[in-house]
Amino acid sequence: MKSLCSTILALLLTLSATSAFDLESITRQTIGGGAFLKGGDASSLSVVPGDQGTPLQLSFELSRRYELSDLDQVAGAFSLRHKRLLLAGGLAQLGDPDLYRELTGRLMFGVLMDSLAIGMHLSRRWLSFGNNYSGLDAHTIGGAASYRHRHWSLGLELDNLTRPRMTARDPGLSPRLTLLAQVDLHRQFTFMGRLAYEYPHGHDFGLGQEVRLSKKTALRWGFSTRPLKYGAGLRVEWRQMHLEVATNYHPTLGFSTGSSLGLSLGQR
Repeated sequence: MKSLCSTILALLLTLSATSAFDLESITRQTIGGGAFLKGGDASSLSVVPGDQGTPLQLSFELSRRYELSDLDQVAGAFSLRHKRLLLAGGLAQLGDPDLYRELTGRLMFGVLMDSLAIGMHLSRRWLSFGNNYSGLDAHTIGGAASYRHRHWSLGLELDNLTRPRMTARDPGLSPRLTLLAQVDLHRQFTFMGRLAYEYPHGHDFGLGQEVRLSKKTALRWGFSTRPLKYGAGLRVEWRQMHLEVATNYHPTLGFSTGSSLGLSLGQR
């Protein structure tokens, strides 16, 4: 019974923290829930278009939220760049299909113009329940843009523009505005910031940092609010691949852990 109550509580908090139809990533939680605006991976590029470094990127992530197997998540993402055009997206599945499953899909279409990038994304979420209960689904659209300078970058995302609703009586999700920032110092330290606002819930924010321990390894840490979580991760690169292990901590529900494997193909 205690395990069931913990699962229900964790699920409610999880849903309250993911009002945007985003591809939740535990590795992005290590930097405060933000996104890399320069040299971003596939998960970051599904949020805000920008410079991805190589023409093709793939990533695969496994994570467990709050040490509960009923909240395991499997996610995959990709990004493809051809000249000035960018296509990024992915799928993420959370939960046990026999009890509750949340499947989120997202596609980002972007145009790169020197230091400026603009894009539009389409998102859809499906909810299914055990014991042959009927499922629910909703979709929405949004827009995003980023501007990159030599040592800093800014990003903006608008989500839930269609006020998606799971049911006819559902009031729908309010549009959500997110501002992102990245500052690079001496190629060794990178700072990330995120500030989001959604009526009537108010604002939440996150801060993160990446420290390059060597040319092929980096340490990441950060925190985010609503709900309050602290995260940390270690990234190791080898040739065209990278492996990242990450964890974050919720003061009430405990630890979430995960790992991500990525592949970058093509010339920078």
